[in-house]
Amino acid sequence: MISISATLDSEETAAVLSAALQELQGMGTRLEGWTADDRFTEHGKNKVVRFDVEARPPGDRRVHHFQWVGKFHDRDEDARRVMTVLRALAMSGGGGRRGVAVPTVIAYHASRRLLLMTYESGESVTTAISRDTPAILTALGRALATLHALPVAPLRITSPAVVLDDLRPRVDDLCARFPTAAGILRARFVELEKEAPPLPAVPSFVHGDFGPANLLWRSGYIVALDFDKCAQGDPAYDLGNLLTQLLRITVRRPDKLQDFPSIRAIVLDAYQRFSPKDPGLDLRVDWYERAIILRKIHKLVSSDSQNKDAEARRKRAIEATALLDLFSTGQEQKTPAQSPAAWIKSAGRVESILQRPEPVVVRPEGFPVDSRFPQLALASDPKVMLEVFRTHLKPVGDRVYDIVDCVPFRFRCHPSAKRCVLQYTLYVTEPSTGRRWDQWVTGLLYANEGKAERHWKQMQADDHPGREIPAGWITFEPVVLIPEMGMLVEVFPFDRRLRNLSLVMGGACQSLEPPLLARLGPGGWRVEERTLEPIRYRTELGAALRCKIRAHDPATDRVETIRCFLKVYNREHGAETLQLLRSLSDGRDDGLRPYSVIKPIDYVSEFRTLVLEEAPGRPLTQLLLEGTNPADAMRPVARAVAAFNQDELAIPRQESRSDQVETIRRAAALIQWACPETRANVQAITDAVVQGLDDVPPGPIHGDLKPDHIFLEGDRVIFIDLDRATLGDPVRDPAHLVAYVIGRFGLDSLPTERTHATAAAFVEEYFRHVPASWRERFPAQCAGALIELASGFFSRHESGWREQVAEAIEAAQHALADGVW
Repeated sequence: MISISATLDSEETAAVLSAALQELQGMGTRLEGWTADDRFTEHGKNKVVRFDVEARPPGDRRVHHFQWVGKFHDRDEDARRVMTVLRALAMSGGGGRRGVAVPTVIAYHASRRLLLMTYESGESVTTAISRDTPAILTALGRALATLHALPVAPLRITSPAVVLDDLRPRVDDLCARFPTAAGILRARFVELEKEAPPLPAVPSFVHGDFGPANLLWRSGYIVALDFDKCAQGDPAYDLGNLLTQLLRITVRRPDKLQDFPSIRAIVLDAYQRFSPKDPGLDLRVDWYERAIILRKIHKLVSSDSQNKDAEARRKRAIEATALLDLFSTGQEQKTPAQSPAAWIKSAGRVESILQRPEPVVVRPEGFPVDSRFPQLALASDPKVMLEVFRTHLKPVGDRVYDIVDCVPFRFRCHPSAKRCVLQYTLYVTEPSTGRRWDQWVTGLLYANEGKAERHWKQMQADDHPGREIPAGWITFEPVVLIPEMGMLVEVFPFDRRLRNLSLVMGGACQSLEPPLLARLGPGGWRVEERTLEPIRYRTELGAALRCKIRAHDPATDRVETIRCFLKVYNREHGAETLQLLRSLSDGRDDGLRPYSVIKPIDYVSEFRTLVLEEAPGRPLTQLLLEGTNPADAMRPVARAVAAFNQDELAIPRQESRSDQVETIRRAAALIQWACPETRANVQAITDAVVQGLDDVPPGPIHGDLKPDHIFLEGDRVIFIDLDRATLGDPVRDPAHLVAYVIGRFGLDSLPTERTHATAAAFVEEYFRHVPASWRERFPAQCAGALIELASGFFSRHESGWREQVAEAIEAAQHALADGVW
């Protein structure tokens, strides 16, 4: 029966919520509406109500929404103790650092002993742990280490003596309920009395009930709830309680969690990595585990008399019996007093989580679980990152934006790297205007703990991030730290290693307009409108912008539009590309050569920006997707590529055989890290490719030849994006193009038989126009290109990338075996 203190009528609820709003938002804040839900949680003995509140601050026409939790307490001192602790945790930084978050106190209604706190969203740890086991177990250990280090000192003390006093009558009751196990139970209790550890000289803050029922999993960190039992005591108490609760899951739901010894090892290892050295910790945790498991057994059986659900009573009895069997097994085998990890028979154990044959655990839809980057499993999950960005990205000024969706689109990671670069596209709307746009953001993860925070602080102190971003492009705060994930987030167009990008987007390249306007012919041309559209961005490396300028000549009243592209580089690489394009354009486009290149306009060294004409014609990708006859499209392309590969071009860069081998091996290592199940096949392919590569006379190579970089205007073939042009084995180019086609890179909707017909048409025509000896090198070059393509599928991280990787590997095996399509 609910006490009178745990109920509020509608009028009193409105008064309590209004008073809390005044305290939180200031005098004059008006309560616009509210709803209450007292059935959203089944845990805890005290009544808990969730309130959804609508309020309007003074002078603000918008309605603000709040979600609060109200918890009724039996005693005023209990409520005030929890309130004091939560406020102390907030002041000490425990509300959002080092992998743990806690509710924030809103207000306290003393007459009803009602404590109002923020509602904390997240997934139940019990539900999530079967999916992200290693990551969550590590996060649990880290969260406890954080809580125990906080300078919070509740008045209550939890000691081994208190635990034994609570346990003594429970053991007597268990002996009466289970006479056949009485001897074992009493023997265990005597062991506990004899081996009781002393309370630490300086007790720590302990949660008191740190278990899955009171924990949430949100965006890579733990949310701790229900501090009703918090006290000062031994950190081993919380660890013992947590491990006992995890043991119960392995007993009750082995489909969710298994192999308790390994689970225990992960949690303790994570805790000790983030805590000061404590040599006696493991023995003290053992003691608390043994004590708490007895208490849990008693709670399971003693609550049966109050439970009217027969099926629930049956399940609890089964669990209690299983836990008692663990005690019996240990006693019969005369094992020394030790933790429940040692009571479990080895025959019943499954393979250890941390000692599997492969050191990397793979999530089917995401990144490998890598001990250096435990956040990767979350960072590759669009749903998780959607909530992360909704929580942490702050609009600039008083704008209100809704982040509708989050799509990963390029990840730059490597098994030997010390950091990972992860790019996302956010679909954003502005409710007040109806405006919608795609927003690029980048997450940077570092192997060295604390490095993200150090970079963030350095930028806040020195760089003043965002000062160069034009008003029309700044949406969210340009740099954000997500402490619980150790992630530094940059919001496009801010890029700390590509600072010229913000300047270019702010109009810094307007000095280029006079030569562009001169292309329109005589007249007093004036710019009426200019637009920049970002079309490609690689964090820290470069970006491509589509530029459109509308100009007007007052004398003739003519209006013309100029279209061009701006490529922004992180180094002076654009100057080299300009020289190459000019050498291929000036005086050579006479119609006799089967290929031409995109025409350059200028290079602005100050901003490391190359200006290019718009390519004529249509991209090969589009033509293939529209159903163009493969032979009609690929034969002129093959002749153009063959001519380019045999031309005499002044390209300053050169790729040796060893350079290519290194590129392929890096790509293979990335695939083997991302997809351990492919290791043997990828290694065999790599070995065969390396053995099949020869030192040959170098020729011109486009370096990134794919359908997107080839345009056709009738039979005229135009190459674009020659930033990677070099001198090397010319067969690299046809191999790459064929790999992109049969791997359906950007051609996902084409059936396999059509892509193979397209590749075959190209191969047949290409090798009619080059030396016959080149054909012998093609299988190895094509297999190597497919390995590089497979690593690109992983980096793009689109849905179904694993299947694409598998198809590319199979195609590489086919290339080596047959050499034809």
